Amino acid sequence: MSNTLKPTSIANKINLGRKYILPYFGQKSINKITPADIRIWHGDLITKHGLSTGSIKTIHAQASSIFNYAVKFYNLAKNPCQIAGNVGKSNRSLKFWTASQFRIFVFCFLENCRDTPMRKFLYLTLFYTLFYTGIRLGELLALTPKDFDYANKILNINKNRNILNIVTTPKTPGSIRTILLPEALTIMINEWIEKAMIDKNDFIFGAIAGRTTIKFWLDRYTAMAKLPAIRIHDFRHSHAALLIELNVPPMVIAERLGHESVNTTLSVYAHLYPNKQQVAVQALNTISGF
Repeated sequence: MSNTLKPTSIANKINLGRKYILPYFGQKSINKITPADIRIWHGDLITKHGLSTGSIKTIHAQASSIFNYAVKFYNLAKNPCQIAGNVGKSNRSLKFWTASQFRIFVFCFLENCRDTPMRKFLYLTLFYTLFYTGIRLGELLALTPKDFDYANKILNINKNRNILNIVTTPKTPGSIRTILLPEALTIMINEWIEKAMIDKNDFIFGAIAGRTTIKFWLDRYTAMAKLPAIRIHDFRHSHAALLIELNVPPMVIAERLGHESVNTTLSVYAHLYPNKQQVAVQALNTISGF
């Protein structure tokens, strides 16, 4: 698949194989692995690794693709993953912070971080950008001052910086987009660029050591603030949830997040919309005349 997939995807597949598949099946002949072995392996992924249903489904699919390859090209009689079936329904619930929770996190960060003022401002700008734009971490790390239009309050998203520190095209064609920024965030990003004297071709957040450092700072001050733990990617969900709460139309949310279709947005965030029924009814009541 190396000719058709991005380096990040290849690295992720190799990592899944080495971490979760080879340790369990690496010493077995592939034609000796049974559907029962697959089911036991699922249980092992839950009990020993504490993985979620969604994560196990992803790993199972990767293992199944290996067996399919053996069936197609090496005369393996059957794919045990296919017979055993995947695990049950994945949990679609999303973790996100409300605007008030994000403010608590920021307050805790500012009050307790003892790093240099420049480092504090760097990470403050990063967290604000993630929360108030909903862009992916790779998109954020790839930003340069040329992508930032201060006069028009715009971020141009046109590339991705992956875990291998390689700049590639965005995740999908729909990910290439422009995002309008709140005025306060526009000023903050511009102030960081000027203070750090970042060249127009350099990364705006190039001073960050790596993704693990971001996660360390996030986890540390989340725990200190006694907030629900979230991943870096959950800032994206937080942004979507905030826009839904502000009654922003799904089409606009899809455009900001870079979804290929509004159907993607609705499929991921539909469960956040139930209370909007009441809003609709109240609006109808004002014009119905009953």
